[in-house]
Amino acid sequence: MATRTGRSADKVARILGSAEELLLKRGFRGVTIADIAERAHVGKGTVYLYWSTKEDVFLELLTRDVLTLINGFREAATRNLELTLPHRLCPYLVRSALERPLVRALQANDADVLGLVVDHPRSQELVKHHGAPALIKALLPIWRRHGLVRTDWELGDQAYALQSLTLGHLEIQVRKHVSPDTTMPPEDVLAAAVAALLGVGGEAAMDLDAVAAEVLQVFTTSAAILEGANA
Repeated sequence: MATRTGRSADKVARILGSAEELLLKRGFRGVTIADIAERAHVGKGTVYLYWSTKEDVFLELLTRDVLTLINGFREAATRNLELTLPHRLCPYLVRSALERPLVRALQANDADVLGLVVDHPRSQELVKHHGAPALIKALLPIWRRHGLVRTDWELGDQAYALQSLTLGHLEIQVRKHVSPDTTMPPEDVLAAAVAALLGVGGEAAMDLDAVAAEVLQVFTTSAAILEGANA
């Protein structure tokens, strides 16, 4: 990938914004570097000065989108510490993914949108270390230590169950033609389901500040790694 030193932040933002717009409209196979350059009002040479290939453009775009989601949670949870509790955090992650189509496509392994990028080692590493399953697996031990969730399951089984519930809800929401017949908003149903699945409890006696500090540290660490990747 071309060096990032000396890049114009304005041009980078314009190019990535144009790349995202075209990617969502046409899919990976329908976009060329020339298309991106034309939409961003820069020369093809400028794009190639910053990125070696089309794949590199989209990989940086995906990384930035995931980073934006993570930083968005950090900001929201700093203002409202209760978002760090499991039955509040899982609906937040789903809502945030729904608001960011590329994150959703990456999480769903959507080759129609992402094309070859979906199988790129860097995409796979992004999901493996910073996707919803990775975050859930990192957060469950914190919630268990603080007595917020049941501990009579093997950790891996519990993580798998919570991932299935959360990602299954995301998939239903993505399929807009599916109309859930619920008496509550679907997001509230997910929150209740997470609480029931995990046996959420102990909130009256917990130290919310301590829980929030540990949960936020997971997201801060993830953000630092992603920021380093785009430095």
